[in-house]
Amino acid sequence: MPEFSDPLTKSGFSAQEIYDALDYCDNDRIKALKYLQKNKKGSGKADWRGTLYQKLEAGEVAGGDLVDALWKLWEHGEYQDNVPLKPKPFKNFVANSFNLKRNMALVEQMWEVVSVQCMPSKTAAAAPAAVEEAATAEKESEGTKENKKKREESGEEPAPKKAKTNGKPVKWKKLTTAALSEHGSMKRSKLWKKVSVGAPDGADESDWWAAISESSKYDVRGSKVKLVSEE
Repeated sequence: MPEFSDPLTKSGFSAQEIYDALDYCDNDRIKALKYLQKNKKGSGKADWRGTLYQKLEAGEVAGGDLVDALWKLWEHGEYQDNVPLKPKPFKNFVANSFNLKRNMALVEQMWEVVSVQCMPSKTAAAAPAAVEEAATAEKESEGTKENKKKREESGEEPAPKKAKTNGKPVKWKKLTTAALSEHGSMKRSKLWKKVSVGAPDGADESDWWAAISESSKYDVRGSKVKLVSEE
């Protein structure tokens, strides 16, 4: 007489899990299967047995010895859900439980099937979410820039200024004189570094240079600036 089989027995859940689910669902096999599947999704545990069953049934695993060993592993999980799912513990468990210590190559093949084909990849699962998140962020950024540009063109939002001076002109000569008072003369690059410390945020070097290069207060020769006299 053929063994009874239905979606619940083929679901990949252990005999104990099915028994408990049937007891909880008053022996309603459809409700029991839905109950088990719902709890499986919520647990975050990989349903490797269900996937393995489907692959073995569909003939997607090649090699007679490998297929036989994987069926034994699946049947073991039917009664005891104690198969470790990390490489070293899994291989040790399989080698000891199925007397395969002298055939570690077969053990390696079993792990490859279970880990690669029957367990979801965290990286693969995270990749689509990361791509979608990046695309959303890019669209939001483009939308913000476009809206800002439209507001600037319509006059609703003023275009950004190079320097924040609070409506007052920057006292470039005062800042430059203070910087030169200690040394008398300095190279332009070093002088600008000192001047920019006291200048408003966003102050432009070209504005500063235009203000002092034509002033009689400073002797500008090449890249050197020398303080001449007080005005």
